[in-house]
Amino acid sequence: SKRFCVLNLKPLNEEQQFKAIEKQLNRMHDKAVLKWYSHLLEFSRIRLGHDRIYHEDAFPDPSERKRIEAFNTKNLFQGLANNSFDPSMQQRSFQSKYIIKETNLPIKSEYIKAVDKALYKGEFISKLHLPILPLLQENQSVELPGSVNEKFNIESIAERLDLLTKKMCKNDKAITASTLWNKISSCTDELYVV
Repeated sequence: SKRFCVLNLKPLNEEQQFKAIEKQLNRMHDKAVLKWYSHLLEFSRIRLGHDRIYHEDAFPDPSERKRIEAFNTKNLFQGLANNSFDPSMQQRSFQSKYIIKETNLPIKSEYIKAVDKALYKGEFISKLHLPILPLLQENQSVELPGSVNEKFNIESIAERLDLLTKKMCKNDKAITASTLWNKISSCTDELYVV
């Protein structure tokens, strides 16, 4: 008859887990993956170190930690009387200029231009926000022009734009996918250029 042996293994501690993963990654011989993962491991180690400092050194008393974790802080982004977002809290550059703002200028970003062209091709954008989202028959994956050598799935972008338009329509019935896209591209174009 066959005999079975039941082993109860202790779980690996964090350091043992890191070493096991590093050994597996070293077998891949992909330097980019190794470098990326080593950075990820360092962040994880830093986080574990901060947790240890928080629990053991700074606040070893659980009741004190509970009191601190119960602090309520005011959301400074919603600082106005009607609890709406305070425009003065927008992110600014060193020159105190708003970083993200609606520009209403011609689009400069190659990425935004490519998405814009794909959305308006065959008036696809005007078909959004209908009961059934029409599928793209062509151009489902659009290659970006110029030095940006990646592809994006225009159908996925269109579906998200459609969903966002539907959500926004609850507050503003006049909004369309086209007007929303124009606002989004105007506000984010500068980010993609930079």
